[in-house]
Amino acid sequence: MTFMVLVVNLLRSGPMKFVNLLPHSVTIFDEGVVDIIIPSSGWSLQLNIREGKVFQVFKGVPIYNQNVLQGAWLVKGSEKRNLPSPKRGLTYIVSSRQAEMFNRPDMVVVKTAPYENPLKIDGKLKSVRGLRKV
Repeated sequence: MTFMVLVVNLLRSGPMKFVNLLPHSVTIFDEGVVDIIIPSSGWSLQLNIREGKVFQVFKGVPIYNQNVLQGAWLVKGSEKRNLPSPKRGLTYIVSSRQAEMFNRPDMVVVKTAPYENPLKIDGKLKSVRGLRKV
C-alpha cells in the first residue's frame, strides 16, 4: 500500500491532523511524485523514565528489565502541558524511542530504516516514504 492510498483511507475515516513533536519537519514522498511536508509543531514530548532494575548478571554484564514510564508532558519553551488522552483524528509524530514507551493508538514514527527506502542525498536523510505505528 502506498503512502497516498494510506492517506486516502485515513481521510475516509474522518478528518486527520498530524502534530509533529520532532524538532524538525518531516518530508514524505510517494514514489518521488508527491512531497508532503509536516512542519515541527514547536512542541516536544518530554518523558520521565525510571531505569529498570537489574534482572540478572551474565559474565559480569548486567541485563536490565525494561525501563518504566512515570510521566509525559508536552513542552514548548517554558510552557508545560500534560499529554492529552488520544482523540479521534489527531495523530502525534514522535521518535521511535518515545513511541516504544507508550501503547497509544495516536502515535506514529517516521519510516527511516534502510529497508523502508528513505531518500538520502549525500548520506543525509531528506525524506521518507511514510509513517508507521510502533
